[in-house]
Amino acid sequence: MEEWLAQLAGDREASTVRTRFKGLHRFCGWLVAEGEIDVRPMAGMAPPESAPNRYRYYGTTNPRRC
Repeated sequence: MEEWLAQLAGDREASTVRTRFKGLHRFCGWLVAEGEIDVRPMAGMAPPESAPNRYRYYGTTNPRRC
């Protein structure tokens, strides 16, 4: 799992890698709850860092800035 996430980090945005991590983490929790596996394989893994948003949001207060 760690290798797969590391490979994703080389190809994808940080937010995509974080989303995949969270989904996989929940799936592993479900497998434990259903009795399919005994321990969470991602128990010691920390979520990947989030990168700052690349897009700037100006809001609707001054639409000419866009």
